[in-house]
Amino acid sequence: MSPKRTRWFVLALFITTLLAGCRCDNSVIPTYFGIGDTPTDGEVTSLTPSFSWHGSDSCEPDEYIFRIEEGGIPTLGLVNTNISPSNLPYTYVGGVGSDLEPGKSYTWYLTAVNGSNNGDPPVFGPKTEIGQFFTGPVCSSIALVAPELLDPEATEWLSKEHLFKWSYPSGCLPISYEVQFANDAGFTDIYLTTTTTEPYAQELLMAFPDCSSMFWRVRASDGTNFGPWSTSRDFHYVISENCLNVISVKLPFDKCDQTGEIAAWTQTLNNGCQVEGPIIVGEGIYAHFAVTDFKVDLGSGPCPSTGLDQKVGEYNPDSYYYEANFDVVKEGTYCVSISKNQIVRDLSQERNVDLMDGIWTNPRTDQVIAERTVELPADGVLLNSGTKLVQLQFMWDEIERTFLSIPLDYTYDCKLGPQKICPTYDFAPAGELITILARDRASDWKLTEINGMLCYINLPDAVIEENLAEYGPESASLEDLGFFHPPDPCLDPGQSDSCAVHTDRISCSGAGCIWHPDGTRVGGYCTSR
Repeated sequence: MSPKRTRWFVLALFITTLLAGCRCDNSVIPTYFGIGDTPTDGEVTSLTPSFSWHGSDSCEPDEYIFRIEEGGIPTLGLVNTNISPSNLPYTYVGGVGSDLEPGKSYTWYLTAVNGSNNGDPPVFGPKTEIGQFFTGPVCSSIALVAPELLDPEATEWLSKEHLFKWSYPSGCLPISYEVQFANDAGFTDIYLTTTTTEPYAQELLMAFPDCSSMFWRVRASDGTNFGPWSTSRDFHYVISENCLNVISVKLPFDKCDQTGEIAAWTQTLNNGCQVEGPIIVGEGIYAHFAVTDFKVDLGSGPCPSTGLDQKVGEYNPDSYYYEANFDVVKEGTYCVSISKNQIVRDLSQERNVDLMDGIWTNPRTDQVIAERTVELPADGVLLNSGTKLVQLQFMWDEIERTFLSIPLDYTYDCKLGPQKICPTYDFAPAGELITILARDRASDWKLTEINGMLCYINLPDAVIEENLAEYGPESASLEDLGFFHPPDPCLDPGQSDSCAVHTDRISCSGAGCIWHPDGTRVGGYCTSR
């Protein structure tokens, strides 16, 4: 090579070295970070975007660790590869299981590294978040779908400003999102409705008042139309240490094994049983607790009230009980309720149980829904942790199969005694189910219950048999019904009884009359015989 050509070769090599930059010393790497050029932060790209960047110093590391994550949620990363500075710009083309998807939010990162190729111990720089980019196309004239919530997780506790994140599962990119926060699960008490301001952004930075319990949801917009709401999640925002109240709910089963039997025909009252009117029921005390999968509703204000939250009873390893726990951070009045219209799991006998096949014994009610009003913090017990705990039990008793439930074709008078001259307490309306508790030995009178009151209807046996044949169950039979013990006869309307003026046991007995306890009339009644 001639001297002139040699000089030009050395000059070209020198210029190339200047353009490429010198290699960074290892001491520089721990504070060295990459600076992104393309794509710009928030840019919408194709599915094969081109990436370029430069370093924070005039030198260059041996390599950069290049990383892409979806949605900004820390994961193993969609891609994690080493790239030499000489290979920039770098076009990402994906591969099996690592292709970019349309309509997604991605974040990319860089980490400088020295020594990974020459056998020396590698020296790493800080992992640097470069920016966020989105893959198109932008949604337009496409039916929008519900977003998917990412962060925070359900029932998560937050103590400072938090970045709420979500993703869009369809193949396009909504221009914006509407985010809603509410004080109740039904979103009837809205705390805030807001819209993202950065185009395509799938996150929102939020803070809330101390001692807040909130629910949040998101829906997408193409600039003209809104899509459906996402599912909702709840979270608690607590800064101070004195916010937490826990309402713990258990559903034990009463252990009375004589429920539904006629008291007058039973000589022995078993453990856990008591007499109520002419029949035996559970006493609401003696029970087993191995009941799970029951739904409990929480409402704001005194009962009846629902819609604030719903929990499912499950095993709590801290208390060793099956229970549903509500974390409540606001003081005030709440309604806790359980409906019989559900099937739960009885672990003591490994069976599913329909709660409609029983009665509430504590609180005692014949309604489908049992409920209790709770005042916080007054009803809570202060624990060493500073938490105030309210423990509730809703006790349920299974009805023996001697009861029959049938629909009525006609409306019947339900009387205070099994005679036509007895006063009518209420009406058993046509078209509704009525529960037959027992029958008379010598007539068509049947004992039933309306609004918690025992009364009698004149219902022929043939009507019951026809209904059972049509509606079942096949195992049910009129012969399964027990017999009620006849009450004292009612007075003829034309007769008078001076004892009837007495409305309590003491005055009735003091007048030489006979007091009849609450079997067929509310509160009991007084007669001369």
